[in-house]
Amino acid sequence: MKRIILFRHGHAEDAFSSGISDFQRCLTAKGREKTMASAALLREKQKDIALWLTSPLLRAMQTMEIILKVYGGTESQIQILESLAFGDPQEIFAHLNDFRESVICLTGHQPTLGNMVEDVISRCKFQYFTMKKSGWLVLDFVDHIALGKGQLRGFYMPPDQPFWIKEDL
Repeated sequence: MKRIILFRHGHAEDAFSSGISDFQRCLTAKGREKTMASAALLREKQKDIALWLTSPLLRAMQTMEIILKVYGGTESQIQILESLAFGDPQEIFAHLNDFRESVICLTGHQPTLGNMVEDVISRCKFQYFTMKKSGWLVLDFVDHIALGKGQLRGFYMPPDQPFWIKEDL
């Protein structure tokens, strides 16, 4: 079994008002706070994560650093997966199948993460699935990651309460 955790970056600076590049937008204080709380909720259900992959954009990397802090890890464990920035879900799935680790956490952006959820659960885009900032979603796969083969195990979309399909993630 493989478990994939999709975690959307926290609230970040506005690119238009700050005048900085989209690639260099930092998390705001609110973004750091909400991400820390969200990661703590994830840790209550998912004790161990073996692989940490992030988009190269600064706000996603900062989000992953916060998650790792909650898990007691270090920044050296983070691997960058370029396709998490603006990539095609099928390309990302192909990369994920190359890894042997059974529990993988990814940080990224909309619409890429939402498209991944749609593709994995439904095999087609039936609607526009949106992940909220600092939100996460847990998907299980029996043998390999493929379109229509994922099972939703739990999710958290702030400010709502976490939802668990299976008590023990």
